[in-house]
Amino acid sequence: NNQSSDNHCCSITATTTSDEGEIDYPIDNIGTESGSFKINYSAKDESGNIAIETIIVIVEPDYQDKIIVFKDGAVSDAWQPGIGGYDQDLNWGGCGAGACPNIDFGFKSDPSKESNVIYVDHAENNKQAGFFIQAATPNDLGGANINGKLSFEVWSEKGVDLVTGVDCPTHPQVSNPVELGIVGKGVWQEISIPASELFTSSCATRMDKIGTMPFFLKGFVGDEFRLDNIVWYCEFSCSSQDDADKEYTPWVKVDKSVGYDAPDSYDGYNLVWSDEFNGTQVDPTKWNLIDGGGGFGNNELQYYRADNASVEDGLLAINVQIQQDGDAPLSNALEDYSSAKLTTQDKFEFKHGRVDIRAAVAEGKGMWSAGWMLGANVDDIGWPYSGEIDIVETIGGTHYDKSQEERMVHNAYWNNDGPTHPAPNTNVYDRASYSPTPSGGQKAWGERVIGEDVPETIPGETFSNTFHVFSIEWDEDKIRYMIDGVHKEGKDLDLSTQGAVSPCAFGQGPNQPELSCLGQSFNHDFFLILNVAVGGTFPGSPDNTTQFPRGMLVDYVRVYQTTAQEAAQDAQ
Repeated sequence: NNQSSDNHCCSITATTTSDEGEIDYPIDNIGTESGSFKINYSAKDESGNIAIETIIVIVEPDYQDKIIVFKDGAVSDAWQPGIGGYDQDLNWGGCGAGACPNIDFGFKSDPSKESNVIYVDHAENNKQAGFFIQAATPNDLGGANINGKLSFEVWSEKGVDLVTGVDCPTHPQVSNPVELGIVGKGVWQEISIPASELFTSSCATRMDKIGTMPFFLKGFVGDEFRLDNIVWYCEFSCSSQDDADKEYTPWVKVDKSVGYDAPDSYDGYNLVWSDEFNGTQVDPTKWNLIDGGGGFGNNELQYYRADNASVEDGLLAINVQIQQDGDAPLSNALEDYSSAKLTTQDKFEFKHGRVDIRAAVAEGKGMWSAGWMLGANVDDIGWPYSGEIDIVETIGGTHYDKSQEERMVHNAYWNNDGPTHPAPNTNVYDRASYSPTPSGGQKAWGERVIGEDVPETIPGETFSNTFHVFSIEWDEDKIRYMIDGVHKEGKDLDLSTQGAVSPCAFGQGPNQPELSCLGQSFNHDFFLILNVAVGGTFPGSPDNTTQFPRGMLVDYVRVYQTTAQEAAQDAQ
């Protein structure tokens, strides 16, 4: 409005910016386009004094789909078995209504409602406990990523400091909670949260299928609160499957002439095994092609199949695809992506030497490329007892508030008490030691960044748009990491000094040198692995910026050993 009076008080004008950035946006468009808009009101009087006020306007779309969670006094069929809890006094295990020591929940009538509502009441003792609604079969909410929302009503006599979120089907405790502040003070207050905010901040591993919705109080202390009309709204369809047949961006593969190329030989080393990928298909005498899924301990979203690996133009291509309508279904219903994984297990296994992998990794949020090694005894003693050596690992897109396209890591995992220490009846991750973050360091152990740690790079270069050579040198004393032939001080794993006291009580074999437990963990044969995972606890899930198909290209894998290492290998 433009307002004036007899004393010429002021003139008021307004401009807007959209959530796409600080740009002028016509006010007339508000109401015709969905999104959030910032309106800047500026008032100026005759003396030139200016006052500015900013408000946020959220324009919701005409929602065409919804998934009801709780309405009209009942949990919907899509969210059964329904309500539950977890409790600190049960070692954070699950518990049903009336069976949780520190939280009570269930259904009750409310004077202002025509049907029952959900009530949740924490004990006043600061012990951690929470309430959640959980579905046995996760609900596909991939279509809610754009302009979708979670809506619910909350009431409490004095108001409560409420926390909510979404989480994966097998893990009720919310990983990165969304704090709502004091809500529902004496009235039924409607809360709306953009689905994109919930998925990126709370669901650690799945952004499309949601199995658990927790609601609990900050500090786990506060008055009873009540919930009603819990509904997911989606602009078009809540299902990600309805978006699957969109037009995908073609994968323009990197020319293998672009980037660093390693020499064919090294002083003191002999080439003992290699694959230059010069044929027309993956060589079955050198590689196993994995067929399987199930998350692989990291809540990954891909299913590995042979069809996603091909050899063309002297390159191995690991092709990652989203499953579209009409595609042959994958073996596990929760997996929306297909990829490939190759191993040399039982075909080529070795102890000590140099490995070179020349590759251009997969780009995009949720992509997780790797060239790595596992102990050949992994099927006998399990992980991490067998040991793991990560020659190169990358994730794409933006994650942890940083661009990841120009970053990679190399780590190692082992059992700190030796490779044959009796496995306790606990989570294997409790036994896993890994290469540590340097004291006072700002980056993960083994992290390498283009422009800082990687030599002779140019502006805009990433690990996905340029070939690099990732290498290790491995012997009894160390694992030494390199990129493009350059070794970075402080990035090695010293096998002679870390771990338990030498010699290790577990893992010492006959006629073997007396090594520390760490040394013993890497003093046996390993096999090679190449793969691209999708999603999981490390990279997070793909988002709307991720393009398909994409993948990793490998020019060659070469293994070298010294004459002494070859002789030791032959003597095994």
